[in-house]
Amino acid sequence: MPFTLEKNSGVYEIDTSLLQPRYSSTEDYASDGTWSPAPANTFPQSLKDAILARLKVVMDTRRNVVGPSQEPNPSGSGVHYTGYAVPLTVLPPKPEDQISELKIEPIRSTNSNFAARKKAGEIVVAPYRSKGFVRVKRVAGIKDISSTARGSLYLMVGLAGSAGFVVSGTRWYYKPRYYIEPWTTSFVKVRTRTYTSDWVIPKFWNASELYPQLKEYEPPPELVTEVWGNNNRKRLDFLTTMAEIPKTVSSMLDSLGYLANLIVELKRGRFYLNKSRQRQINELGKDVNARRIEIIKSFDQKISRARKPWLKQKLRYKKQKQLASLERYRKRKDRQMYREFTTQMSSLWLKFRYEVMPLVYTAEDALDVIASATSDYITSRDRVTLPMTLTPDPGWGLNQPVVEIPREIKVMVKSRLRPENSYSKTMSSNPFSTAWELLTLSFVVDWFINIGDVIAAYTGGYSDTSGATSSLKLDSTSTYTYKGITGAYVELSTNFYTRNTIDPRLCGGLVIRPELNLFRYLDAMSLTWSRSRLKISRAN
Repeated sequence: MPFTLEKNSGVYEIDTSLLQPRYSSTEDYASDGTWSPAPANTFPQSLKDAILARLKVVMDTRRNVVGPSQEPNPSGSGVHYTGYAVPLTVLPPKPEDQISELKIEPIRSTNSNFAARKKAGEIVVAPYRSKGFVRVKRVAGIKDISSTARGSLYLMVGLAGSAGFVVSGTRWYYKPRYYIEPWTTSFVKVRTRTYTSDWVIPKFWNASELYPQLKEYEPPPELVTEVWGNNNRKRLDFLTTMAEIPKTVSSMLDSLGYLANLIVELKRGRFYLNKSRQRQINELGKDVNARRIEIIKSFDQKISRARKPWLKQKLRYKKQKQLASLERYRKRKDRQMYREFTTQMSSLWLKFRYEVMPLVYTAEDALDVIASATSDYITSRDRVTLPMTLTPDPGWGLNQPVVEIPREIKVMVKSRLRPENSYSKTMSSNPFSTAWELLTLSFVVDWFINIGDVIAAYTGGYSDTSGATSSLKLDSTSTYTYKGITGAYVELSTNFYTRNTIDPRLCGGLVIRPELNLFRYLDAMSLTWSRSRLKISRAN
């Protein structure tokens, strides 16, 4: 049943003539005493703007909240307009929340002849679904149907808070001696309107409509290919590791040589961040600042001893010329130093990322090989968080253009290892993968196209005795609000898990999908700099 409310309309009128500041005749920031009217232009414009902005926030927050029209002033005398919505007719009770819930019954795995199949070497996987639910709670709100103009009311400055003032008793000073009485002072009026409104329950999908959409999913092909490729790489890519040994040894020797040279320089007390500054000192015999002081001192002495004006002028000219030449030299060497420093940092970063860390990963893989030498199986798995996006009916009036529901998708590939009881069963030797890994900047291509994973997956094969599954997990609560319906919202809760068997040969494939994170952005910048530094050097 519709009802009537008086609310502020959010339309504000500014009248600074209503602002009546006062001047304290006694002392700065006095809490009481004699006063006289002060000019309105003494009140800062910036403070007016800040008060207006804060008043708008307060009024916009309160206009749809039912409350008293007036409240007593904190000073104890008089009342002020609050900005709350005021019922002019009997306000009917708020409708009860509408809850739609679908209980999801579990589906247990049915692995017939499990023991015999496992003994025969088969990896047994089966579909599964857990117990769960989908719940939609719709909460009613107030919707305005029509309105008519009612009048205007004053907004006291006190509603905006005392920020920007010095409070002393009931006085708010905006500068020494000049103050206002916040609960009797206003320069803003707000228009009020009479609204015919009603309780409205928002529209949304019910649980039985959502569940068929939520349970349907396809594992991302790039995720399937990555997990399958990792499974084929086993615990250690032996062939690629052996092929990279010469480069690894060379890099280690270079690093040891750099470290030895650094130690020698430190012992001699000649350590510099890069060689540019060292070359500068070798060329000048000292640093630029010392050379500048030397030039100035030398010419100043000569100028002071010179008797003829033309000779003094000539010496000043030579002084300026040498200083200008030294400044050009400094700028040129500074540019060279910055380039060398950037090159050095880029080189160190790339060495860390693609020389040091691979050694760490190889050591971890080797330890994994040793620790799992007696294992008969290898399992690879990974996950990705992909929100499900649903498009609501535009007529529902959601504030959100789409409904995003968080969900987690996992892929698992498990295979049997052969030969039995041998370290070699956990090490792969795929020449196609090794050839790709040894190509220059192949890892950069893998940032955008999953060629490396495709090669490892499809050339490594997939046995009929292997097993692969994909799973979907939803466990979230999301809230969605509505336009023009104050207080209305929908709460969507999901909680269930489902698993299906897959064939990665059918679900995987080549995918163009840029995967860039902070480290890869740093890699890209370092690689770009190392490739372009020669051009930069020539340009400068």
